[in-house]
Amino acid sequence: GQTSCCACRWFTHQQRTLLIKCKDFRRVTLSFAAHQHLLCSLLEQWLSKIVFAGELTKVFAFRDNTVWPVSDGWQLYNVVQEYRRQGLPDACWRLSAVNYDFSLCTSYPHVLCVPADAQDLLIKEVAPFRVGGRLPVLSWRHPHTGAALLRSSQPRVGLLANRSRADEALLSLARRSNARHPDLPLVIMDARPKMNAVVNRAVQGAGSEDAACYDNAGVIFLGIENIHVMRAAHKKLSRYCLGLSGSPSQRAAEEEQGELRAAWFDHLGQILTSASRVVACLLAGRTVLIHCSDGWDRTSQLCALSMMMQDPYYRTMSGFEVLVEKEWLGFGHQFNARVGHAAALSGNNNGEQSQPHSNSAQSPVFLQFLDCVHQLVRQCPSQFEFGDAFLVEIVDALYSCRFGTFLCDTEQQRVALNITSRTSSVWSMINSDAAKYRNASYQKPSPLPAVSPIAANVGDLRLWHACYTRWDTPVLELRDLRWEIDTFKGSPQVPHPQQPPLQFTLVHHNNELSHLLSGSTSTDAATVPLQASSTPLPSHSPLELPSAAATVDAAEPLARPRPRGLSSSCVALSSPDPDTTSPRYNVTRARTHTNTWSVPELPKLGHLEKRLLQSRVQELEHDNTDLRQRCAQLEQRCTQLQKSLQAAQRDDQQQQQQQHHNGAPEQVPTPQVVLLFEDYTRNTRSKRASS
Repeated sequence: GQTSCCACRWFTHQQRTLLIKCKDFRRVTLSFAAHQHLLCSLLEQWLSKIVFAGELTKVFAFRDNTVWPVSDGWQLYNVVQEYRRQGLPDACWRLSAVNYDFSLCTSYPHVLCVPADAQDLLIKEVAPFRVGGRLPVLSWRHPHTGAALLRSSQPRVGLLANRSRADEALLSLARRSNARHPDLPLVIMDARPKMNAVVNRAVQGAGSEDAACYDNAGVIFLGIENIHVMRAAHKKLSRYCLGLSGSPSQRAAEEEQGELRAAWFDHLGQILTSASRVVACLLAGRTVLIHCSDGWDRTSQLCALSMMMQDPYYRTMSGFEVLVEKEWLGFGHQFNARVGHAAALSGNNNGEQSQPHSNSAQSPVFLQFLDCVHQLVRQCPSQFEFGDAFLVEIVDALYSCRFGTFLCDTEQQRVALNITSRTSSVWSMINSDAAKYRNASYQKPSPLPAVSPIAANVGDLRLWHACYTRWDTPVLELRDLRWEIDTFKGSPQVPHPQQPPLQFTLVHHNNELSHLLSGSTSTDAATVPLQASSTPLPSHSPLELPSAAATVDAAEPLARPRPRGLSSSCVALSSPDPDTTSPRYNVTRARTHTNTWSVPELPKLGHLEKRLLQSRVQELEHDNTDLRQRCAQLEQRCTQLQKSLQAAQRDDQQQQQQQHHNGAPEQVPTPQVVLLFEDYTRNTRSKRASS
């Protein structure tokens, strides 16, 4: 699939380097020789044209023809069936088709759940008072307490403190729709800091509700920062995970000092704490209304997390897929703007950096939600049917543009672009191999209870290594590699017959890393020879490395598995004899969770490749001979010129000494131009005199 990225170029007098930084923290560096500058430029233009397509319909999802065994991804979620699962509609709540053609609110689904006593005329009157027409509607109802979870956008209060009688009446009906606790107050939770709400009131004419204007209601500000602050925190996290903060020891020191925690984990803790406050209010029987500015960023995070922390259905694989479809896709989220799927490329072409023009609207809102889910899965593994592999697959689908699930912002856009028939759903791919993503620690109750609350420990947040640092692959350095092309016989991947067996040496960061890079192993690292089996390992079988080192014959090529995390160890693969001319590899890993790695595959050369390499070597040798002859000619010419210059200097010195000895004044020769000018002047005067 297509991975959205940004490309940067650095030029030197020796080589061209193309750095591709992807949104999933992957970084690929391509180095080109000096004479390949045109290839480097063409590759960058080709990548920019594909990644920054400019139009949503030009992404890879519209050209992918993969057929999945389970093709019901688009039929997984049905808004009416999901409300019926919650026991709705009933005497207190009804389903309304007032937005069937998306004329009331373009970012809401076509079916809305509203209080039973609220007529469609009242709903149409409330919509203009809310930003984007996102009026308060029901998202989930607690099956035991009857408390309702509502969501909306901020009201249009403004500096004049505007009021809407229809909005006040609708929230009053929603509060009294709880038949078990009709007298409990309504809790309005504004996800923003209070200062942000005040600024929006002055700048955008919006703001927050005045509790005095609403019947038995209170307003609470949760203090979650906006998308711009989250984008800055995501950049710090990306810089940390990409290793731009310094060496591994410095990166560990940064994490211990709390810089990374202040940049990322504090925001995750604030979101989880706010979701816990929502859960507490719903357990107490109080109806809760959640909104932020537009009602599709922080509102979606809090609604989805609070529902998942209470309803065990959303902690199953199918339930979580329904939750994402309902709270993020159905109620709208700006996936295209926040992720920047089809952003047009803008920037300078002088090799510095190229960025999409819509960078100001990008923010890791959905990624933060998945990170919060990961924290809950890690803290309560027995309560979730899925694990990290399931969440990481969703992250890949978010950025890869391979599926149409996370391309559009609203349901209206999906209908207009006919996404369901032109693209595939990520749930089709996941459900085709569901056993791959199931959590072995999951303890499914039978029957599944209606409510099973879980709590989040915000003091125990960890870095999501399986997602953020999975691309922290080793750096492979080939040293003293001397391949004799004419000696390739039999299998081309077999090394030189005189090559000794290679050794794995497991070295921790406490040892001297400079010895590794220089080709010698550390004296503290033990090496234990271990002959390889005659049967080659399968293509995805990792080689488990114990604390001691192991020797593996290089004649048995092993495939390199996909890295899954980071650790605090370094692995070096080198030849035991430093004097031999055999290939030597140095493999270094900055941080990994496991000590699992394998020998990289040796290059496979066919007959045609051998001939091409032989001809290329002959051309280089011929060019080298020509250059040497040319250099010899230039040196000979320089020698002759230097001798001539020295002879001329000696003649001048002898002439000056002779004139000084005779006592004659030194005469400065008259330039030829002056003589010609004097002749011209003399002839002109004579002509004038004769006339």
